Amino acid sequence: MESHEAGDTAVRGASGPIHVTSMKRDIHAITRHFLDACDEMGISRNDDFNGAKIEGAGVYDVNTHKGQRASSNVAYLEPALKRSNVHIEHHALTSRVLFDELRATGGQDIAERCQANVPCRA
Repeated sequence: MESHEAGDTAVRGASGPIHVTSMKRDIHAITRHFLDACDEMGISRNDDFNGAKIEGAGVYDVNTHKGQRASSNVAYLEPALKRSNVHIEHHALTSRVLFDELRATGGQDIAERCQANVPCRA
């Protein structure tokens, strides 16, 4: 799913279309002071918010590549829209995805207080 600059680890991917960039090396001096203050107050440091724990003080990674935001829309949706069996239904709220074993077969759609099962094609 992602391509993290740190490489492939137990909690990170390295070959996906969503590029993830660490911001740790480019932090502003005030951020460094803030993190030092957190240390002094006993707030634990967190070097990876997608790792084993989510609590603590640290610097988030961002979804960017070559200065541009790396979005799931560009990575997944735009290529899928080139397929003949993909259609976007605007302003539709899907309450659940319908499955046949492990294969998604449709969605339960709620539109204007009516419920309908919307099938999908392979």
